[in-house]
Amino acid sequence: MKNERFLNLLATLCSCNGEAVNSNQDDTCEILLENDDNNKALIMKMVATRGNDYEIVLSEPEIDPRTLFIGITNLYEVSLKRDDLRIFNYFKALINLNAEMCLQRNYRGINSLVDVYPLEQVYHCTVNENVHLLLRA
Repeated sequence: MKNERFLNLLATLCSCNGEAVNSNQDDTCEILLENDDNNKALIMKMVATRGNDYEIVLSEPEIDPRTLFIGITNLYEVSLKRDDLRIFNYFKALINLNAEMCLQRNYRGINSLVDVYPLEQVYHCTVNENVHLLLRA
């Protein structure tokens, strides 16, 4: 099961007192983004949909053998109804971890994440007022 505490631990290891810990950032990139098994298990991908929106691809075989698509603008409401914000909090922790992996221009993290979350997706989610404020921040 996806657990936000694991991601928060990894994010904490990527920096110390606001300074990047490059070796930990690189190790986290290797473990999380460059290992295919971990990438599939832990990363929530986003796909473009019709109507200029994005959906998060959620696949959790332990809960539901089918793949679930949740609109980024509806993520908070769906997660609140479905699982007491577990999915929302996990995605928020994932975004925080991504930021920590790129802290102080760690290009290994930046280059790895560009493949997962293209700049267009990040920009859309940042400026779209329909995306929950905690994700936009």
